[in-house]
Amino acid sequence: SASSATPEEGLKQYSAHSFNKAIQEAWDGKDAMSRLVTGLSYLEKLRLAKDKLSRDSAKAQSRKHLAKLESEVTVRDAETIGMFIGVPGNPDGNEAAKELLKKALSKARKHPDDILLAAKFVDPAKGQDVCKTALTVVAGLLGKARREIGKGSPMPREMQDLFQKQELVAPIVSVLEDRKLAPYARDCLATIEEPALKHMDDKPLTPALSEAIAVINTAKQRRLGKHPDSTWFSIDGRQAQ
Repeated sequence: SASSATPEEGLKQYSAHSFNKAIQEAWDGKDAMSRLVTGLSYLEKLRLAKDKLSRDSAKAQSRKHLAKLESEVTVRDAETIGMFIGVPGNPDGNEAAKELLKKALSKARKHPDDILLAAKFVDPAKGQDVCKTALTVVAGLLGKARREIGKGSPMPREMQDLFQKQELVAPIVSVLEDRKLAPYARDCLATIEEPALKHMDDKPLTPALSEAIAVINTAKQRRLGKHPDSTWFSIDGRQAQ
């Protein structure tokens, strides 16, 4: 039965490169973590396999477990997948986990919970490409919320709250000093616009920070140029009902 699967123990064994033990622990689990343990362990076995038979078998098994995950993955699985990224000595598993994470994040909807979840992956410890994916997803979803204001209705209260949240803005500001990530971070901050500035007040004014502030102010001036009565959450200054 699936209840005999202990995926947490499987992850430990996977991280310790005991791939057969890892597979044993998670073999009959139907949850995302069990499938990851099993699929990625077979992927690492494939990398280490010496003969064709072992390679073919490991390849078939890894595909079987990972394909199921690829078709079913949602943003809710992102944190679980995140545990499999950057595991020392498991290069193929790390790459596959990153691709799955991108897929999970791309399923995020325009909802504060999903957006905050994606923002958690704006974390240099998770690697540059994961950060870049998270920033792109966050900017895209915030941009949708912004475009709706352009059509005339004020931003809903829960979205206004999100735009002002420390958990949204702080991780984005924290990667501005990274030259590769800075353009993506600036895009996000310009989309957040005015609320982002409050979170930048107390930071030391580095060239990267002042460039971001300039980009935000440009976005704000552009908005006021088109709609002089607007606020960052409403074209005509009205509050959401």
